[in-house]
Amino acid sequence: MRFLPVALLATPLAATGAFGQKVSIDFDRAAHFPSYHTFTIGHTQLKSNNPKLNPDLIVKHIEAAIERDLTARGLAMVAAPGPADLIVVYTFGAQGMVRTETARYGNGATSVSKEPFAEGTLVIDFRDAATHSVVWHAWPPWTRVMPRSSKASSTI
Repeated sequence: MRFLPVALLATPLAATGAFGQKVSIDFDRAAHFPSYHTFTIGHTQLKSNNPKLNPDLIVKHIEAAIERDLTARGLAMVAAPGPADLIVVYTFGAQGMVRTETARYGNGATSVSKEPFAEGTLVIDFRDAATHSVVWHAWPPWTRVMPRSSKASSTI
């Protein structure tokens, strides 16, 4: 199995449902990625003032996507606190926003519509369990997480 750090790019995308979003990655070029065979999910942080975001569901979706993606690449998940080669840690933050659109009509009338939504960022780090150093880091600059429009579907 050839384990390339760039191939891990899909992990944050799968976790957020943000295919097509710009994602930035960085990795330790000295890390020997083929030596990593197991992973566990370590300490996570959820930062949101939005009461409509259910942290239990967000954690479940993110961790399921990470597990699905890494096991598909040949890594085995180890239940914490078991020994693993990689420790996956992530931070998810969301903030309530309002999108305002103004339409001006030829008769001088103006229409303003406001749509609330949550904008969030998911940052994922892979740490070498032996050295505790970050060997892979990914962060999508921004992702719309839960549009509150009845027409829009919710993604994480």
